[in-house]
Order: sequence, then C-alpha cells, then structure tokens
Amino acid sequence: MRVGIFVCDCQGTLAQDLDFDRLAAGASQLPGVVTVKRHSLLCQEEGVALLQKTVQELELDRVVVAGCSPRSSLVAPELRFKRALREVGRDTTALEIANIREQCAWVHPGQKEQATGKALDIIAMAHARVLYNRPRDPAAYEIADEALVIGGGPAGMQAALDYARNGVKVTLVERESHLGGQMARLEMLYQNETWPSTCHVNCIMPNIGKLVNLHPQIEVLTRTKVVKVKKEGANFLVNLYQEPQLVDPHRCVECGRCTPVCPVEVPNQFDMELSLRKAIYKPQPMALPPGYTIDLVNCTRCGACVEACPAQAINLQAPAREKTLRVGSVVLATGFEELPVPVAGIGSLEEEWDWRVISSMKLERYGFQLQRLPFRPHSVTFVLCAGSREKTGEIDPRCESACPYPFQPLDGSKAYCSKICCFYTLKQILMLKRFHPKLEINLVYSHIRANGPAAEEFFRRVKSLPGVNLIRGRVTAVTRRADKEGLELRVEPRDGEAGMGSKLETDLLVLATALGSRDDAPELAELFGFKLDMWGLPAINQGPYGDSPGCRILRPTESTVQRLYVSGAAAQPNSISPSVAEASAAVAKALPYHRQGKVEVLDFYAEVDPQVCSGCGFCARVCPHGVIQRREDGIYYTSPAFCQGCGLCTTACPTGAIKLNNFNDESVDRELAVAFRHVPPGEPKIVSFMCYWCAYSGADSAGLARLSCPLGVRVIRVRCGASVSPQHVLQAFSHGADGVIVGYCPQYNCHHYDGNVHAANRMAIWQKFLPLMGIDPERLVFMEVGAVGGKAWLNAVHNLYRHLQSKASGK
Repeated sequence: MRVGIFVCDCQGTLAQDLDFDRLAAGASQLPGVVTVKRHSLLCQEEGVALLQKTVQELELDRVVVAGCSPRSSLVAPELRFKRALREVGRDTTALEIANIREQCAWVHPGQKEQATGKALDIIAMAHARVLYNRPRDPAAYEIADEALVIGGGPAGMQAALDYARNGVKVTLVERESHLGGQMARLEMLYQNETWPSTCHVNCIMPNIGKLVNLHPQIEVLTRTKVVKVKKEGANFLVNLYQEPQLVDPHRCVECGRCTPVCPVEVPNQFDMELSLRKAIYKPQPMALPPGYTIDLVNCTRCGACVEACPAQAINLQAPAREKTLRVGSVVLATGFEELPVPVAGIGSLEEEWDWRVISSMKLERYGFQLQRLPFRPHSVTFVLCAGSREKTGEIDPRCESACPYPFQPLDGSKAYCSKICCFYTLKQILMLKRFHPKLEINLVYSHIRANGPAAEEFFRRVKSLPGVNLIRGRVTAVTRRADKEGLELRVEPRDGEAGMGSKLETDLLVLATALGSRDDAPELAELFGFKLDMWGLPAINQGPYGDSPGCRILRPTESTVQRLYVSGAAAQPNSISPSVAEASAAVAKALPYHRQGKVEVLDFYAEVDPQVCSGCGFCARVCPHGVIQRREDGIYYTSPAFCQGCGLCTTACPTGAIKLNNFNDESVDRELAVAFRHVPPGEPKIVSFMCYWCAYSGADSAGLARLSCPLGVRVIRVRCGASVSPQHVLQAFSHGADGVIVGYCPQYNCHHYDGNVHAANRMAIWQKFLPLMGIDPERLVFMEVGAVGGKAWLNAVHNLYRHLQSKASGK
C-alpha cells in the first residue's frame, strides 16, 4: 500500500498554531507513507494539480489530505479532492481528510506544541482509516433508459410528457379508467398563483391529455396498479396488474350505442354519486384515453353491449394483463383525496339532507349554475378549514415509544392547513355570483390564507361583491331548520376571542374539507420502501447523494428512495400549476441519470453476509431508503446503488450480518487505536462520535467561532448518530477514552429520516446498562448538535471534562 499525505498550511495562517515541520516529520513515519507534501493552498488549482501529479508519478494507492474541514470548507470539501482522484483513475474511497484547521488549530490558539500533537493524532486517525478503506466494487451500475409515472392527473401527465420529450420511454399508470385525476371532476380552474382568471376544465384537460395519449414514447395503462417492486442493480423492477380491458380503445369509436342497451344502473362514482350510470360508460365526454369502459364489478356479462357495438370493440372474455417494467426512475403523482369530515351537531346525515351539506368538490359536480340541485337555493354558506388545522390527539401507530414526532393518523381530521382551500373557495364564490347575482353567500372562516397575487385579487373581488358576508368564527352545530327547508348553523367566536355566538340560516352548506394523500399511499410506500412523514405524506429526502445537496429545502421532489420522485398533490395539497411545475422539476432531477446511463455507488454502502443473516428483518424495518429486500429463502440483501450509507441497519442487526462498507467496528477500532498518542498527561480523553452532517458541522462551528476546546477531545465522523453502536462506545473506553459523546442531528432534521430518534433511544438504553459493567453512566453523553451548534456541543464537552477531572481527583 503506497500512501501520500498532503498537508496544507492555509496560506501560512495555521503556522502560528501548528508546527508543520513536525507534522511532516511525524506523518512520514506512518506505515506505507511514501511522500509527504506541504502546500499553502492545496484547495486551489495549483494544489489540486500537484496532488494529481504526485498520485500518478508515485503510483499512490491512498491519499490523506490534512487541512480544513471535509464538511464545512467552502472551497476544499472532500468532494473536490474525490473528484480530483477520480480524474486520475483512483477510486473515491482512496481519500481521507484530516481536519487540522476547524477542529484543531482554531480551537487551540496559543497552544502550538500541544495542538501540533493533536494534529499528529488526527492525521494518524485519517491514515488508519484510509488504509482500511476498500474500493467500491462495482463503482457504478447501469440504469434502464425507461421511466414509470404513477398517477394520471395533471402532474403525472406533465411528468410523462417531459420524459418523452427528452427521449426517455415512459409508462404512465393510472388506477382509474381515465386520465385527469381530480382535475377531471372540476368545472372551472383558476389559472395559477399570479394570474387571477379561470378556465373551463374541458379546455385544459384535453389540451394535455391528447399530447400524452398520442406521444409515441408514452404508454398509457389505465385501470392498472403496482403490485410488486424489486430493486435490482440500479433499477426498479415493477410488476403491474391491469384489469381486463373489455373495450378495445383502439376499436371503440365512441358512438355510444352500447350504453342505452345496458340493463345495469349504478351510482356514478366519478360524479360523486350525484347521478346514475350504466355498467358500460364513459365518465365524461372529454375523458381520455378515448373510448368507453366497463365496470367489472357491476357488469352482468349479459352481452347486450356486444351485440349493439358496430365496431366489434367489446370482448367480455378479455383477460387481465400482467407486465413487468425495468425502469431507472419513478415519479409518484397519485394526487389527493378529499377527507370525510363529520358535521358538528348533525351526526349521521339523513338521506334527504345529503344534498344540503356538501363538499367543495361536490359543488363542482353540481356546477356553478346549480342546475342539478333539486331545489333553488337563495343562500349558500361556505365553511373553511372543515377538518384542516385540527389536532386530533391521536398518535400514528408507526411512531415508536417516546417518539418526539407528532405523527397524525392517515384519515380523519388533519392538523395541517390544506393550503388550496381558501383560493378555490374564493373562486367558487366568484363563479356562483357570476351566474346568480342575487344569491346571498356567507363565508365562515378562522383565517383566510389568500397566498399569492391571484388569490389576493380574488379575495379583493369577493369582499367587494354585494350579498357576500365574511364571518369570522367556527361552526359548532348544524341542525334542521324549523320549516325543514334548510339548515341552521351555530357560529361561535374562535377560541380565545371575545363575542357572542350567533345563528345563521342557509339553504346549502359547502365544506372546504381537509385534503390528504390518496388511500393507497401506505401501500405504495411499502412496495417502494419510501417513508411517509408525520402527516402521512411521502417524506422528502434530507440526506445528500453524490452531488445532491444534503437538505430537503433544496430537494423538494425527492423521496427518501433514490430516483423515486414525488410531485403535485401526492406530496402535499397543491393546485394544478405548482403540481405540473413540480412534475417537471422531478423529471429534470431524473434526466441526468438517464443521460449518463449509470448511477455511482457511494463510498459507504451496506452489504449482508447471507451465511450469518437470520432473516429477522430488523434491518429492512429501520432502513429509511428502501434499500434492503427479502429473498425467496427469507434471507435479506441490499441494493448498493440505492444505499445512502446511513448505517441504521448495521446497528439494528442482532447477528452482525450486515456491514457498512468502509465504516464498521474495525474501521472505528483502527482510528481509536491511534487517537490519544499525544494527549498531555493527566488530560481527560474524550471521543466525540459526530454524525456526518449536522453534528460534525456543529463541531466545526466551534472552530469557526474560535471557541476553546480541551486538548483531549477527538472527533470521529460517523455516518449517522444511529450508526453508533454500543460496541463503538465500548471500543472507545477500551482504547483509553475517559468519556464518550454521541452527537446527532436535531429534532426533525435527521438526514436519514429518523436516525436521530434511533440514536437517542439506543444510547438512553445503553446508558442504563453501563453500571452493570462497572462503568460510570455519566461518562456517556448523547445530544442533538445542529450545524451551528458548536457552543452547545462545547458546553457538553466542558461539562464532561469537569466531571472526569473531578472523578480523577477523587472529589
């Protein structure tokens, strides 16, 4: 093994706190080191060129760069040097960074001799680790130049079009018989957040639907669902089940002769049961793909439609289809559902009241001319936040004991704002007043969140309309009016506000009900392995992957599974314009992978030893990225191309069958073995295991602030707080550490979904076991450390330092 060590003095600014001649001499004595190069600006082009030239000329196998932080440096993070090594034919695992600036020189000003000794230990730790590292094998996997879009609403159709326009073959899967999603049920659409106007859905939907249906690169599969998903290499193997297509869409000419002869009539679900339809039907005249469809549940197979069809398009014996796709990326665009909300005080609605209390979506199906109502209303009352922004007090069963997250149930009231209700309610008021100028309209609200220029303009117009009353309060009861021709509402002031309650009479009550994810979201999450967030919506990825930034703020369409994207109302309640924008953004994220035709494996990825695996499945349960799958024989295996290297699986495995490449017990042991060689006598030795992301940055921030740190502290960068096992803590104690600190991301901020929760729970349990081994439990500290949490971390370090000193002195 030939190792080169490159030391940077940062334009000589570190020389006042570190002896670089001593550093070079000490580094040259490490095993396998064939050269030590000192440079003043290793981060700049000249320094990088020197590194590359030296690697090639001396045929170096491993490289240690001693300088600034691999995490916090803006010009010389580890990414820059990894790219440089790749350019000269070395694997990215051949590099380790020794952080001698932020976590050494800058926290020990005026202590040159002792700080130099610590810097030597830090370099030795990086050297020990780089010797252990093993190249990725393989370093990359090929991906299929095909994609899958699940959901045929506006977001799904836009995603399919964007893929196809960029030459990627795409399959668009929709569980209903038609495209359009919830948009197809609407009558009028507001245009977007900046243009205060409306369009009829029959203008918009065919506009995009025809492009999708006719594009040669798009295959549309309606009445189809995903039944099985397997990750193979870097691809998704997706098994689809398509219900029997009893009407051939290529032969059907939509003459409609089949419908009158059908003897079956059932409630029309597309029309929200406001009308009846036949067993053979078309949801609406502009529905796409073109052609009629047959309701498999209610069709009696009488054959009347077959005889009536002049195009011979109907085959009642047509079989179901099963298909397996091999795709490189997936876009989830499954849309939203209106959630049922019980009306306060009215209990179970009697049948004759069903058309008096309706949802906003049902109003769209009635039409704004209200011609489908069995009566002519003189007054309409809208109620905002019907089931939104309500805390239910329930805890989602997925939440573990002592989980800090306020998980919500997947149905019923929602604690969040449904976002688009105010906007579309204002639209509905304007439309009703257009056709019924004399109609009296009440709007009962807690807050009106008219976000954006167009919504604010709608709000201004509504306020100026005669006969529109804005009432701030909440509806606490709905009862039958004495004349039985309408409703009587009890409206109370909002909680904490002064005022008397009042009664309000209305002919029609419209509830802007809470919006949530579609009912198959948990099933899809199970199939693909992505996580749902505290609201039951697909969680957005926080962890970096390759060149992707490590923050969900910058990754709004990326799920916790690599190359599985979420867009539109599947991600959160959303209107159409932002939904299609998110769909395009999702495809833009996927296209570079399809262009390159491959996916690089990270330096850290999990592997399972099948000879040791017991098949318990704990690893798969904690994996936040859908990486671990079960074989037919019950043994589990991983997909390195999908692995994001968090290490949660390794600490969950009771048999030790699963290991994280380049980070495990052995790599930690090698670092600890050389960590304390230059600690001054009598100085407490402290190991701080810090997660790769927030916590490590927090330790760096202490240096940026030039805060003083005890000399005996050594930081080991781990993949996630949850990748620190009890074994690692014991290893630290066995190598002479007096104290151990485990740092992980703050609440809600873990880069691997809930790794911080696992870390806190595991260390809390382990701390209780330490006295049984004769170890003072106060020697173990675990804590949240934010990216700028250097002061809080150092406070913990100093507190532990003082405790260890007092114990050593016998006080």
